[in-house]
Amino acid sequence: MRAVRPGGAVFVGDVRSVEMLPEFQTAVTLHRAGPLQTVEEIRSAVARRLQEERELCLSPAFFQQLATDLDGIAEVRLELKRGLADNELSLFRYDVTLLVGDRATPATPASRLSWDTLDDGLDGLRKRLTAGTGGLAVTGIPNRRLLRTAAAVRALEETDGTATAWDLERLLWDLDEEAGIHPEEMFDLAAAHGRPVRVLVPQDGRLSTFDVEFGSPVPAHDDAEDKA
Repeated sequence: MRAVRPGGAVFVGDVRSVEMLPEFQTAVTLHRAGPLQTVEEIRSAVARRLQEERELCLSPAFFQQLATDLDGIAEVRLELKRGLADNELSLFRYDVTLLVGDRATPATPASRLSWDTLDDGLDGLRKRLTAGTGGLAVTGIPNRRLLRTAAAVRALEETDGTATAWDLERLLWDLDEEAGIHPEEMFDLAAAHGRPVRVLVPQDGRLSTFDVEFGSPVPAHDDAEDKA
């Protein structure tokens, strides 16, 4: 922080989320499990992996507290990883940008709403962006990247211990993999409406949902004006 001038930033990339560590270890354990391994054995393996975890994992709340404890942090941006590939980096890690400068009151989007109050899901959001001219923030958007992992965690918790990994897999057959929203869809939507956008880690630090902030539409650049 001392090495960065006001207006600059400190970027901390690929931060492992401590809130998502149980989901991560569950996903790894299920991937490695044999079809006849019992649920109780899988639960024990997950608990052991959590106990033996030695890599640094941080809650997004740590960085929010850092902004309170240290002078010179103007804003903390906690953002999901970009990309269409679903892997350990995109599912369980996030990026942090610490903007350096005098702390200012965060700008409040002109409108804020929860995803579960939005009619027609993505189509409803598209209509709002088309009709409105101000900023818009939406919270609690279900993250498609983690639907299967979240369902596997629930199944592991609720299934009888004598069931097998194969039984767990059968429970996931009917999962709608297209439910929820992929974070990259927000960038496509913003581009279609000429708006800046940030896809953010939610307040609770869990990446199974995400928040999004759309800025006001940016006027189209006219090349003819430059030539004139």
